[in-house]
Amino acid sequence: MRRNGFSLLELMMVLLIITVIVQISVPYIAASKMSSNEAVVEKILSNMSMASEQYSAENGIYPISGTQLAVYMEGQQYCGQVMAGFTINCTFGTGDTYFYEGIPVQYGQTGSRSFSIATGGAWGP
Repeated sequence: MRRNGFSLLELMMVLLIITVIVQISVPYIAASKMSSNEAVVEKILSNMSMASEQYSAENGIYPISGTQLAVYMEGQQYCGQVMAGFTINCTFGTGDTYFYEGIPVQYGQTGSRSFSIATGGAWGP
C-alpha cells in the first residue's frame, strides 16, 4: 500500500527544527541591528564635530545653536532628534565649546552604549 503526504510526526519534527533555527538566529540579527545603529550615530556625531570645527575655522568661534551648526551640515538639524534609534543631544557653549552625545532610545534594543564627542573632536566614554 502506498502512502500520500506526510505523517503528523514528520510535520511536527520539521516545525521543531525550524523553531530551533529561528531561536538561534534572532539574537544575532538584533545584535547586528544595534551595531549598525551605533555606527550610524558615531558617523553623525563625527560629522557634527567636523562641521563645528569648520564653523570655528571660518568664524573664529564655535556654533552656539543647532541652527548655526545646520548651515554646515547641509541644512540637516540633528540636535534634539532621534536618529537610528539614538537621541542626539547638543550642548553649546558661548562660542568656545560644544558637546554632542547620542543616547540609545532603549538600551539593549536600539543600542548598547552611549557616544559623545566634545570640542576639538575628543570622543568621550
